[in-house]
Amino acid sequence: MCSRWSARVQLVLITLSSLCMLSCQQDSNAMADCAKAVALHNAGRVEEAFSLYWKAVNAGADHYLCYSNLGAIYADLADRNGARSDATTAYDLYSRALLLDPTAQLPLHNLGALLSRLDMFDLARQVYTLQSRVHGRSSLSALGGLLVCAEELLLLDTTRQHMESRLVAAMHASSDNNSDQILHPFHALAYSKLGPIITREHSRRVEARVRALSRPQLAPTWLLPPCSRSRGAGRLAVGLFSGDFRPHPVTKLVYPVLSVVKQEGVKLQCFSFTPSITDAYIELMMTVCDEYVDVEMKGDEEIAATINERKTHVLLDLSGWTEVSRTGALFFQPAAVQVTYMGFLASLRMGNVVDFILTDRIAVTPEMSSTFDERMMYLPAGLSYLLPSFSSLPDATPPTQDEVAHVEMLRNRGEKRFIFVSLNRHTKLHRHLLEVWARILRRSPSSELWLLDSMRGNEEKGRVWGVFEREGVDKERVLFLPRVSATTNAERLRLAHLYLDTFPYSGGATAVDALMSSVPVLTLAGEVMIARSSASLGHACEGGSMVVRSVAEYEDAAAAAARTAKSGTKPSASGDRAVDVMKVVLNDGVAKGREGKRGGDACPLTSSRDWGRAFARLVKTAFNLKWAEQGRTTSTSKRHTNKQKRFHHGLTPLD
Repeated sequence: MCSRWSARVQLVLITLSSLCMLSCQQDSNAMADCAKAVALHNAGRVEEAFSLYWKAVNAGADHYLCYSNLGAIYADLADRNGARSDATTAYDLYSRALLLDPTAQLPLHNLGALLSRLDMFDLARQVYTLQSRVHGRSSLSALGGLLVCAEELLLLDTTRQHMESRLVAAMHASSDNNSDQILHPFHALAYSKLGPIITREHSRRVEARVRALSRPQLAPTWLLPPCSRSRGAGRLAVGLFSGDFRPHPVTKLVYPVLSVVKQEGVKLQCFSFTPSITDAYIELMMTVCDEYVDVEMKGDEEIAATINERKTHVLLDLSGWTEVSRTGALFFQPAAVQVTYMGFLASLRMGNVVDFILTDRIAVTPEMSSTFDERMMYLPAGLSYLLPSFSSLPDATPPTQDEVAHVEMLRNRGEKRFIFVSLNRHTKLHRHLLEVWARILRRSPSSELWLLDSMRGNEEKGRVWGVFEREGVDKERVLFLPRVSATTNAERLRLAHLYLDTFPYSGGATAVDALMSSVPVLTLAGEVMIARSSASLGHACEGGSMVVRSVAEYEDAAAAAARTAKSGTKPSASGDRAVDVMKVVLNDGVAKGREGKRGGDACPLTSSRDWGRAFARLVKTAFNLKWAEQGRTTSTSKRHTNKQKRFHHGLTPLD
């Protein structure tokens, strides 16, 4: 299959190379259907746009945008459904667009992005290289695509800081404002300078698209829904807005605390744009939420209307600017209070559209908060913004015979070696990180590293092994573990001695799993929120983490942990303890937390009850704060007078 795709791409590249110096005459007539389809597409009304695109194409409208945007719809379908036929159709449409205009940037970039999605990064790199040759080295989207391919293929020799400087310089040199096309905002989260610029521009563009087709009577502000202090129908309505109500870390982490939140007098609503599939996780969310509303096929304006009609007081966007996002609906401000949480670990850069970000003081320090558009909704000290995950989830099934044998094999290996583990997906790996891990293994001769087998076949594994071998480490010391059930994964994690966190993209759910399996975590705390998730977890479970500030400290701490294991001696790094001792302390703390104990060595990360209650208090406080800022007073508070101006949205405070 891959060789056939390679031949097809090579044919298109050769054809484009021969045509790229020719000027392409475009149809000067304004193609009404195509123009309307583009506007509908930009506004998120994909179904209507899809029909109009095909109508225009069948009527003979040979404009590259029709084909390129149709290809984008099919590429999204391929992402959602995993259908190779949709990916093939997208490829054919992009090719047609490029034959109509070989110099058009959009279909070139889209073709490169499609190949990247299909894990064909060698081919994608060739497409982006052609794009940069046609449009000059300052082509921002080509630079971004080449960066992604370089990281995926472990070809990036320069440091991230140097690459970031190059991209920022290219942006300043560019005459256009397409900075959000360098990288998708989700891929720029780790860049402290570049990320905010890209996210701001992306937000601006989405807002313009959303507003393009909005009816005047719905803009600029929605009436905010009333709320009373009584229970029952008057409970505070909190909406969860996400496309990840499926086997995804967001749902796995959020679900366990939802029943506690409901006990605190909160009405839970789910607004889901999760792909329409029958899934046990969707059924779980339907069970725990008071209302489950499928908005997958709605446009942004329709989604906003649906949320507003349901009288949602506080809306939590659990996706943000991820690749599958409907955050544009938030520009209509359908809820009284809008909060971003977990999905996009940075400011959404939407001005005052989003009121708060739910986090903790380690993930986003007070000093960092000044760089956010949103105000901080800080959890109490001792709680991480990441949640415990103890509930019985659909993938927590009894181990199979093969899994039992797999764990036994790992147990035998672990008895003779010091085991480092990092079960993050392959997209968090890059050559610099692998070189650091290789140096750690080289300094710890009796150790080995366990990684998750999420690679793209033996070729990708070969690249990873190659990094270790160039550093003088035998590839037999790097073991790829298959995906297994949650129960088996917890069992094999307990066999490891130290979890090596990835950087700059820190672990989230994987670090939670490690700590809950009594495996200490070594993490390098960075300058941005995405690089501080494991540091946040470590603060919540102080007995089970080592937080360092530099790569050198990271290497030294890992090597010292392996050296002092089972010796009872203290590593040279200040404040660290022998890993064996840390495992005992962590195991005791997790056990006490699960038993509901408080204080002492109990790990507060384990308390769904504390987290759920804290969250319920925070959303009620946020609503009351918004109400007070709008000029109304609470009838139950003596600190306010009744002389303030009545605000037209009609909010009522909560106790």
